[in-house]
Amino acid sequence: IADLLGGNNPFRKGGSVQDELHQIPEKLRRYYHLLLSMREAIQKGLAFHAEEALKKNGKEDAGDLSGYSQHLADAGSDTADRDFALSLISNEQEALKEIADAIARMKKGTYGVCEITNKPIPHARLMAVPFTRYSLEGQKELERNRRAHRRRGGNPLGEIGDEVGFGSGGGGGEDDSPES
Repeated sequence: IADLLGGNNPFRKGGSVQDELHQIPEKLRRYYHLLLSMREAIQKGLAFHAEEALKKNGKEDAGDLSGYSQHLADAGSDTADRDFALSLISNEQEALKEIADAIARMKKGTYGVCEITNKPIPHARLMAVPFTRYSLEGQKELERNRRAHRRRGGNPLGEIGDEVGFGSGGGGGEDDSPES
């Protein structure tokens, strides 16, 4: 099930973990292992939620509605539960994409550099959110600009480069970046 949803893709970029490890600079391997642990946990959650959602849909498709109440409130609750499970699956897929993107940034040599401020992301932030693209200052600037853009009636999903203005604002300290 997770294979269909992108959870356990044997053809993912990078090959095996061992092959991939050789492409990761030594100073970033701690973060790489954190990302792998997160990926494994998310894949397990994805598999569980996908299986649960498909079990319910499978019963409906087969005409077996015995697991569902005939009361409208219960039917609404069942629908809300299914929607919640599908939302979790979507969030887990997005998290897996962010993890894959972080590993790709490690290979390119851009991991640990804020995409907004172009300054190093502090070690503490990378330990807390190892797949982050932004320093705390960059994240605040991004959110501030998105709110302002929405207030002006713009598309909240507009181009980040247009919203933020690269190279402005502050970032993390140099002394505790992954390059130290």
